[in-house]
Amino acid sequence: MTQSQHSSSVLSFGFEKFDPYAMMMFLRRRLGIILGVAAIIFVIASGTFFMIPPLYKASSVILIELNSTGEIDREAAAAGVGIDSGFVDSQIEVMKSQALVGRVVKKLNLDKDSEFTHQKGGILSFVSFLSHKLHGVTEADVTSPIVAKFIEFLSIERRGIGYAISVEFTWPDPKKAAEYANALADTYLENQSETRFEQMKRAATWLNNRLAVVAVNVRDAEKAVEQFKAQHNLQDVSGVTVNDQQLSEINALLVEHAGEGRTVVRLKGGDPFVFGRGGEELQALAQARINFSVVPGITAALGAAAYSGIPLTHREFAHSVTFVTGHAQGQGPEPDWRALAMPGTTAVFYMGLARLDHIVAKLLEHGAPATRPAGIIAQATTAKQRVITATLATIQGASSEAKLESPALLVVGDVVALHSTLAWFDTAAGVDLSQSA
Repeated sequence: MTQSQHSSSVLSFGFEKFDPYAMMMFLRRRLGIILGVAAIIFVIASGTFFMIPPLYKASSVILIELNSTGEIDREAAAAGVGIDSGFVDSQIEVMKSQALVGRVVKKLNLDKDSEFTHQKGGILSFVSFLSHKLHGVTEADVTSPIVAKFIEFLSIERRGIGYAISVEFTWPDPKKAAEYANALADTYLENQSETRFEQMKRAATWLNNRLAVVAVNVRDAEKAVEQFKAQHNLQDVSGVTVNDQQLSEINALLVEHAGEGRTVVRLKGGDPFVFGRGGEELQALAQARINFSVVPGITAALGAAAYSGIPLTHREFAHSVTFVTGHAQGQGPEPDWRALAMPGTTAVFYMGLARLDHIVAKLLEHGAPATRPAGIIAQATTAKQRVITATLATIQGASSEAKLESPALLVVGDVVALHSTLAWFDTAAGVDLSQSA
């Protein structure tokens, strides 16, 4: 009971003995000390505030390339959806990556910048260097906190819904802020160029490997064709004139063997329906009521023109092309020389080397200017291909001097002048045909 009364006395003392007047007198006697402490705190706070340097923000804008087609999804843009947002966002992540920022840190030597390392140089810097060496600290260990600090002051955002990305860097020094923002943008562009170069190298390696496989397949196919010819006693008659008697014999053989139930293959160079007498042979089969089919080929004019860099048509030079046989059947009708001599046309003469003088004379006679370009393509699409270009006035002399041999095509028209800039098949270097596709 006595203990309980004692506790009550203590609690009562706390309230009954508190005197506001006495407290005010106490504070008044110590007012100077209180004001002094407050003044010191204010000075320290003010000094700290004014010692914090102002921060400046610098920005650099990067325009990401459009897709391969260069098209813009207008409906998506109108709906507020970014164009290929995933791609742009992925590029922002690349810019923020430690790998890319690490390249910036290395490029600007920020690992030696006291603002990033908090080292003021002198003996402390030397001691830090020795400590790193003794404890086996790697370059990555040193740059990692610097990279983290760089990223802390870095802001990368997409501008609007387009392909523009803003790189912003905040720093007390405005010049350095601009330097760091531009450095990151430049490093990103360098990284993109290097990435594309590596992709092109890989693509080129893949293509070269594929071409090597194709070359082997072509050589194997050529061997198989030669073996087939030898086994079946087939003769290559490309470039050889077949007379009526020989054509009749060929037609008779086709009908004879097909009539005996055999499958007959008639091999021809180029396309069978372009000066290949394929139509005449099929007429004989049709008369004998023998079924047949035709596999189209690339006629000599198309292959030779492509491999010599002479486009047969061109919007600025030729709006039409005519294929003409260099030797008519017997005393058959001559071609329309006036039409062949018209401007804006290209004339291709098959097997025209033998009658070159006659062709040139007829074209000049029917109004073609002597300055019209003309070219002869011999042994086209092979490693022995030769191309000479001249004019109608000089093509005969150029042909004689070059000692060209059949099979050869004569091309007459303004498009021949493009050979000097479009020729791509370098036969002088002994290019393997399989490596030129």
